[in-house]
Amino acid sequence: MNHIATMSNESTINPKTKTELLYWTEEQMLIVRFKGFIKNEDGLKDIRAIDDAFQNKPVKLLLINQRAMKVLTAEMQSVIVQKVSELVRKGINKMAFVLPEDIFAIASISKMKNENKTDGVEINEFHTEADAEAWLRKA
Repeated sequence: MNHIATMSNESTINPKTKTELLYWTEEQMLIVRFKGFIKNEDGLKDIRAIDDAFQNKPVKLLLINQRAMKVLTAEMQSVIVQKVSELVRKGINKMAFVLPEDIFAIASISKMKNENKTDGVEINEFHTEADAEAWLRKA
């Protein structure tokens, strides 16, 4: 069970890993901040926390910040590719990726983007979370 701390316009969702999930109520925006090397066990906990967020809150905007993420295992790449495809079908309007610094992690993201059907969802890549948030908030 994930711990959700409610603030005025923001909820923090704790998947009990290094990953941070924030939910902005007003914008219906979920921010996922991946950090470090993601072991399969932690990645699956993160996926469950993201699923919980989608089940418990309306999400129209998704920001995936992978700036501090390191290389993903092939198994986790497959799981994340499948999850992103599922999320697109759950009604997201726009999705922003903040690119990681690690070149191998960038390759993982490129593969993930190329293998996903976007079904009309706007997807863009950024180098900072601030730029990604600004783009998501534009009508």
